[in-house]
Parts: sequence; C-alpha cells; structure tokens
Amino acid sequence: MILFAISVTLVAEKADTHGCLYCCSRDIHHPADICSFRSGGEPHFDTLCSKLKEFNKYLEKGILRKRKDKEDLSLRFPDLGLEYRGNNTCTDMIARNASVALRLFNGEKGSNFELVKIGRFEIVVLGFGFLQHMNFEAKNKDDPDAEVMTFFAEVIRRARYFFVDFCQCLGPSFLLPDEAELKGCCYCKCIHHPPGPGYLIGRELD
Repeated sequence: MILFAISVTLVAEKADTHGCLYCCSRDIHHPADICSFRSGGEPHFDTLCSKLKEFNKYLEKGILRKRKDKEDLSLRFPDLGLEYRGNNTCTDMIARNASVALRLFNGEKGSNFELVKIGRFEIVVLGFGFLQHMNFEAKNKDDPDAEVMTFFAEVIRRARYFFVDFCQCLGPSFLLPDEAELKGCCYCKCIHHPPGPGYLIGRELD
C-alpha cells in the first residue's frame, strides 16, 4: 500500500500582497518574506514616512514661532532632500525637483554644480505617492571650462511634499547615447539610468 501525505494550507479568500507595489490592485497572494520576491519600495516608504513626520514637526514649530514671516521655512530644513512643494505649477515643480536633487548631490559630494537644463522625466503612481525619474543637465560653477554633465534623480511626491533620496551624475552629456539606458528600470521608457542599486527600479533585491 502506498500512502500519500497531503499538506493543506489555508489561504485567505482576500489576497494579501504583503506590501507589493506592483500588485496593490490585483488579487494575488504573496509570501510573507519580502526577500523571496520583488516587491520593492518598502525601505523608501519607511524612510519617507519618517522624514515627513519629522518635517511636519519642524514646520509646525517654525510657523508657531514666526506666524507673520512668509519665508519658506522648508528651505532651512536640515535634510537637503526634503522640501515642501506648495502650490507650484507642474513646470515649476519639475525645475524645483531638479534643484533639490542637485542641492542634495552638492551637499553629499561637496561640489558646486548649478542647473543648466531640465531633461526628460517620467512619473508613475505607486502605493506611497508619485515616483518621478528624471534627467537634467548641470555644470560646475567653479570651473568655467567644465563639461555639461547629465544627472539622474529619483523624486518621491506625497501630498504637498517631495523627497529626493537619490541623485547621481551620469557623466558628460555629449558621451551619452541617444537611446536611453534604462538599466532594467520597469517604470521608464526614455530616461538614462545609472547602473546598480540605490533607486526604485523594480529589481532592488538583485
């Protein structure tokens, strides 16, 4: 006689996506261990929530201290990558996003690049808000003969705030190929991306 052991696992009727950003609107069961599949975004979401909470407290203290002062207090926030976007138009926001990304890059690298030109950008809607990948060009103010460089930045927009936690120089603009190097990004179609991890591309765990 041959005996077969049958293991039955009870699965909830409603699928638990366990935070997967790609299946939030689909009824697909996911494993609890996020390291076993490409869910993406959890570290960004945790970081963003903590930054926004800290930023809100900062603004509240500043507003209470200077009710009549119209100065944008967010510009003095110690985190270089987080800023209040207010009611800017879309065009203004794209330029401001690039400026904040460049401010973050200069602060981390000790450089002095200034924005020259806004390049292409793409925006997708994810679980924590809007995710924007963008290219822009900048030049080192300290060297008048310096080449114009192309940068990649990732911007997260949530409510009235935007948060830049990744900005990288891709090198001289004239050396970049005409066709965008997506480097595996599953969100973009025409943005030059840097190789390796550090930003939301859908394969962070690789």
